[in-house]
This record gives sequence, C-alpha cells and structure tokens, in this order.
Amino acid sequence: IDFVIPTNNKGRKAVALIYYLIAREYLKNRGVIGEDVPFTYEEFLERAMNVQVRVVPQQFQKGRRRKRKRK
Repeated sequence: IDFVIPTNNKGRKAVALIYYLIAREYLKNRGVIGEDVPFTYEEFLERAMNVQVRVVPQQFQKGRRRKRKRK
C-alpha cells in the first residue's frame, strides 16, 4: 500500500462507495474503461451484494492443522 485514504466507514454503504471509487479510478488508469462509461454506483452495489463467498472449513485454514495422535 502506497498511501492511506481517510474515509467514513460508519454508514451502511460507505465502504462499498469507497471500493466503487477506487475500482473505477483503477480501471480508468489502466484504460479498461473510458471517462464516460455509464457504470453507476447502484449497479456496482447490486453486483457486490450478489457475490457468493465460499467458506473454508477451519481444518484447512493456513496455520491450523490437526495434531497427530502420538502412539
């Protein structure tokens, strides 16, 4: 991380708005989207809410292994 962006994170949609702004500027700088792309915050939020998160069982998480039974 090169710099810190002070933001509000107390609102219900505040963090999603910051992710939207950062993602949009990143894509503009890379040339993936143009300056006048009609991609709205509501569309971003709708897509973000529909993402499915996969939960990894605790036994497979890094750093947490089952202990072997000693004989």
